[in-house]
Amino acid sequence: MFSVRLLVLLVHITAAAFLFGGSAGVARPVRRSLELGPKAILAAAEDLVRRGKMIGVSSMMTLFTGIALLATRVEGFGKSPKNFHAALGLMLGAVVLSLFLIRPAAAAILGEASKEAPDRGTLTAHLKRLAMGQGIMHLLWVVMLVLMLIRF
Repeated sequence: MFSVRLLVLLVHITAAAFLFGGSAGVARPVRRSLELGPKAILAAAEDLVRRGKMIGVSSMMTLFTGIALLATRVEGFGKSPKNFHAALGLMLGAVVLSLFLIRPAAAAILGEASKEAPDRGTLTAHLKRLAMGQGIMHLLWVVMLVLMLIRF
């Protein structure tokens, strides 16, 4: 039987999958463009920021649909399994990580790429910070996925 809850679950899973897959390799085009010149660097940085916005929407959809799924459980939000609460906490942590590490790094990359002669050393430093944030984010995503499958 079809239900609204099933539809919300489908949106939740799809948004979470896009959140992981959409962020995989976003820094690669910028890194490759360093050898091609300022116009290529700027185009790659603009693409990085555009993909970041789509990933941001996906993360909010994942968070809000997760909250909706918890709130609509038969036993209620408070009596839902602890693994769902742990995953929700990790998702909130991932949002904070994105706001304070990944988004500023992407904005700094775009800012540097917008200059007449972007500094490759500065871009590389920002790319490393972005890659570190993405690595932490992917680890959190895998942990959250495991939490969805294991009950405690």
